[in-house]
Amino acid sequence: MEESIKAVVTAEDEVVPVDDSKVYKVYSKNEYEARRNFGVKHFELEKQDRQDFKSAVADGGNYVWNYFVPQEKNFADIINSTITRLVYLATYINKDNYIAYDNGKIMSRKQIQKLLKLDDRTFIRFLKDAKINNYLSEDEVGFKLL
Repeated sequence: MEESIKAVVTAEDEVVPVDDSKVYKVYSKNEYEARRNFGVKHFELEKQDRQDFKSAVADGGNYVWNYFVPQEKNFADIINSTITRLVYLATYINKDNYIAYDNGKIMSRKQIQKLLKLDDRTFIRFLKDAKINNYLSEDEVGFKLL
């Protein structure tokens, strides 16, 4: 006859009744401590991130501003409109960083221009700025974000 477990003892030496409808994972005391310590450290990092975000937003910022300002030094060499267009194009990259549709088809120069809704002159300026500063390249496959 199989004996059923009625209660378990936790790492804090608490006796907890067992619900037969649930599945329990049993850890050794060392495993439990390692998992608990990881969870505490992870929680503290998340808590600090939330506090940093709340303080930045309280000072009049928003998500885009909070992301852009720390990255400003990385994009110091290009104009703001180029940054915005690159971020938008980044939502269309495939696993190889080529600008592509969801079905995997690589976009042509004209398709990217149409996607960005730019006239010829503005599109040429955008490409020149992005290529000169090594954020975008073009090869025989298509356009690639670097």
